Parts: sequence; C-alpha cells; structure tokens
Amino acid sequence: MTEVFGMAGLEVAVLDVDIFALQNAVELNIKSAEEKLIGIVKVGGKNSTISIVRNGVNLFTSDVGTGGRSITEVISTETGASFEEAEKIKRKLCLEKDGSGSEEEAYLDALHKGVEYVAQEIHKQFNYLLSAVDSGELSVVYASGGGVQSKGLLSALSERLGVPVEQFNPFSVIEINEELHDLNYVKELSPFMGTAVGLAIREVGDKVKAEDFVE
Repeated sequence: MTEVFGMAGLEVAVLDVDIFALQNAVELNIKSAEEKLIGIVKVGGKNSTISIVRNGVNLFTSDVGTGGRSITEVISTETGASFEEAEKIKRKLCLEKDGSGSEEEAYLDALHKGVEYVAQEIHKQFNYLLSAVDSGELSVVYASGGGVQSKGLLSALSERLGVPVEQFNPFSVIEINEELHDLNYVKELSPFMGTAVGLAIREVGDKVKAEDFVE
C-alpha cells in the first residue's frame, strides 16, 4: 500500500483502518470505554462494521452486509416507491404512528420493518463475536456512521442486545471554536466524523495523548 503512495510522490506518515481509527476516537472521548467490554458499530450505507473491545484492545472485528441502504430498499419493496423516493421517505419519517390506514402509516410500517431488519442483522453478528469472548459481559455499544440517524435503529438494537446503545459523539471532549464553527452544524456532522477524528489525532510513532486535544 505504501509503495502505491510512493509512486505518486507522497510519503505515508500514518496508515490506519477505519474501525481502529473510530476506536481511538471513542477512547479519546469516553475514558470509561478503556476499562470495559464494549461494542463499537459503524453503520454505513451498504455495510456496517462491528468491533468488540476490552481494556483498549480490539478483540474481534467483522463486517455485516447491511446498513442504511438496506432500510431504503425495504421501504422501496414494501411501498412500491423508487429507491430515490424511498430514500426521501426514510429521511422525513419517524417511527411514531399518526392515524391509521393512511399512506403515511404504510410508510412508517415500511420504515419500521427496515430498521428491524438492520438491527437483527447487526445483532446476529454481535452475538457471533461475543460467543468467542472468553469472559465478561458487554456493557455498552457506541454507534457511529450515517446509518445511526435512522430513527428507532439504536433502540431496536439496544432491545436485542440488552445493553445501552448510544450514538457516539466524536466531539464531546474536543474544544471547538464557536467563532469559526457553527455548533449546530458540527452536531449534525458528528455521526459521520468518528473515523475522521480518530485519524486526526494520530501522529508518527504515536499513542494518542488525549490531553493534547481536549479542554
């Protein structure tokens, strides 16, 4: 890999894997994460990545071929809407039902089925990985990626796993200059920025020093 960059005239200072970078960001922002058996899930568009981490050591990592796109596909199948229309529906709807027998309720039902499907697939993979852990119980799961914005997904996953599933905020301990950045916009970006923050705190020969990046 580094040879490819060298051929382009670039020098590689740090090379990382996205889920490991996300783990670094979690440990930077949540100190208790280094002392427990935790799960990390990045819910992307086509795929999701799951890690089991204990005491800062990544025990197991695996990919699941489902993500936010899967929810859109279920909505499209259930309602007959095109993929593009289903994506718009997904972005607008919430799981709370208003009324009965309406077109909106049909869309809500489809969204719910999509969310349940993705939660089920992620849950299966968590169970598979946890079956290989020799001791300890999962305490919490931190979720990142654009797919976590699908309303009801985190609660559905929490119900299946029997532990809290929290949306990870990669900026929770990072000082942000309010004069330069709109905090509301930063909050909107947070589901997408976990890996980027994990990469940003890397340096050559490093072990992340949290105090260099927090208030």
